[in-house]
Amino acid sequence: MSFAQLAWIKALILPPGLYLGIGLLSLILLLRKHRSGYLLLMMNLLLIYALSIPASRDLLMQTLETTPAFNVQQFHPGEADIIIVLGGGLYRNAPEYGQSTVGIGLLERLRYAAWLSHKTGLPILLTGGSPADMDISEAELARQTLRNEFFVEANILTEEESRNTQENARYSARILASKGYSRALLVTHAWHMPRALLAFRQAAIQVIPAATQYSSRSEGPLWQQYLPTAEAAAQIRQALHELIGQIYYSL
Repeated sequence: MSFAQLAWIKALILPPGLYLGIGLLSLILLLRKHRSGYLLLMMNLLLIYALSIPASRDLLMQTLETTPAFNVQQFHPGEADIIIVLGGGLYRNAPEYGQSTVGIGLLERLRYAAWLSHKTGLPILLTGGSPADMDISEAELARQTLRNEFFVEANILTEEESRNTQENARYSARILASKGYSRALLVTHAWHMPRALLAFRQAAIQVIPAATQYSSRSEGPLWQQYLPTAEAAAQIRQALHELIGQIYYSL
């Protein structure tokens, strides 16, 4: 299955495409005077509500963020050879910088990787290829950020071909083999770590999970957890994307 086909499938089965598809089907049924159209419409409304509240977000994130935080104080030299940082998106054509740069997701991963590198002295491997409409890779922009903004002096390698987590793992394996590295600290978001571990183990890379940006549980009165919010809806979409990705990788 091609990358474009996967993108279309994700757009259809994840919100808001999921809601639009069900809504269109219910509309067709209503126009044909099928009573099932009303039921489908009500189900769609309930689904929109359920996938927009903090309570659902907390439940889904708990199923994903099962990897405990990495304890750098207990790390011993020799347990890992390098830090691998997975790509996390770009901020395109940033007017304040006059060029594209790393997005907030990748920036969060780079911050933690820089901190780990300062603590451990390990080199870093950055992953992420070039989007079709750009002539610079995500990994190269990440390298510039580590050097210029986090002042990382350790050796930085780049993997500039991958387009997704599976390819991150596959192409990183080649680089690690060429350098004689066999074990790595793997840096990504806590909600992304289960799928990342699956991909890297399939690529026969020994990794120690070093997750960052764990989600905080909802605070405040209980009733607020059942009020729909745009933030909860966005995070639920991300969680569903991860769960579907885990199933796809397992298959």
